[in-house]
Amino acid sequence: MRHLLITGQPGSGKSTLIRRLLETLTFNPSGYETRPFDINGTRRGFYFHSFQSVPDASNDLPLAVILGDGNRVGIPTTFELLGAPCLQQTLENPNDCIVLDEIGRFEQTATEFLMLIEKIFNQHTVPVFASLKKEPIPYIESLKKRSDCLVIDLDSTDRETAYFQALGEFKPMNRHLNIVLMAAGNSVRYGENKLLASIGGRPMYRNIFEHLLHYWQAHTDSCMVTVVSQYDVILEAALQAGCQTVFNPQPKLGISLTIQLGLTTGTSPNEQSGAVFFTADQPFIRYETIRDFLDRAILTPAGLLAAGSPSAPGNPVMFDQHYFAELQKLSGDQGGKMILHAHPDDTEWFFVAKNELIDIDVPKED
Repeated sequence: MRHLLITGQPGSGKSTLIRRLLETLTFNPSGYETRPFDINGTRRGFYFHSFQSVPDASNDLPLAVILGDGNRVGIPTTFELLGAPCLQQTLENPNDCIVLDEIGRFEQTATEFLMLIEKIFNQHTVPVFASLKKEPIPYIESLKKRSDCLVIDLDSTDRETAYFQALGEFKPMNRHLNIVLMAAGNSVRYGENKLLASIGGRPMYRNIFEHLLHYWQAHTDSCMVTVVSQYDVILEAALQAGCQTVFNPQPKLGISLTIQLGLTTGTSPNEQSGAVFFTADQPFIRYETIRDFLDRAILTPAGLLAAGSPSAPGNPVMFDQHYFAELQKLSGDQGGKMILHAHPDDTEWFFVAKNELIDIDVPKED
């Protein structure tokens, strides 16, 4: 059982990230959260709120007050009267997860409370989501060193990356991928069929094609390979390798037709819960990059996984089945990048070195 520790300066979004994860995962939490209270519109302190009703105790007690000079003064009795009973009940009835929001300096003298926190992290029934004050406090530092905890620092990780990282840890997908190799272009700028042009002593398409076959052979239970082309020699090679093959009779209609043929022909909804599109004119992409990308495509909770970055998107791209209907609506040379731009909050970006993403559009000059 892995636990999540989120740290960062005040205002970095620790509590917001926990609430977003709870909503996405539809978890009913036990534990507590620290809530602010205002007086006449001015922040005057924080109170301890237990998610569950605690017998013979209030669910809310003041935890700290902010003095006129800005200093914060803790109320130690809150950990005795509500904190410890809350954690004891949490251990007995943890629900879907345990939230400890937040762990800071005020509980340094609350011995029983800290002992119960340790017991909570040592239980292996449900995950713990905890936010940590970013201060050099010994018991906080000891938590961060635990091997069963994923630590995310929001001062060095943007919120979207942190969200998908945490979500992937606690709700990994198990997609069955349709890996589509798009090899149907007319090579207008190249002047001849570039996919059969020699790169490193073999046809250009063979490099990525053989990498995909290698991955498929090692993961037959989680993927299949579909090759879409107008060229008989490529389709024949794919057929002999056992791939699904799809003839594109009208490549002049643009990449959208290749996408749609690869997505639908010879498959059913039960055979793919995600589709990954590769272009055959990227001969420099390494097998290790393809392997890592596809491994992530199977597991990521994001609906879209793309090579590159928002400012420089590239191929390959994975689309969860949720986006298949949008892919079917593409036309002409509209590709999947417009879907990425339409759904930035559901897109995870996968770093690939620029030299691997080079696609060849014109012959190399002698």
